[in-house]
Amino acid sequence: MVCRRRPPHGPDKVYELADLLIEQHVPFFFASSETRETIPDRFNHVPLHRKPLDMIMAAVGLMATGAS
Repeated sequence: MVCRRRPPHGPDKVYELADLLIEQHVPFFFASSETRETIPDRFNHVPLHRKPLDMIMAAVGLMATGAS
């Protein structure tokens, strides 16, 4: 018998958190080695920064969205 248990973290949890941040109007971005195509379409408006992450460019991107 194989026991299939979902891990306590991972993409599903990240997307749940992203939904909450959007709901609360909190600016954020994704930092991933994945491509845009792997992220659900509902997050197409969320900036994606590729790893390794350039913190300066990530900060500039957040400031462009109105974050302070």
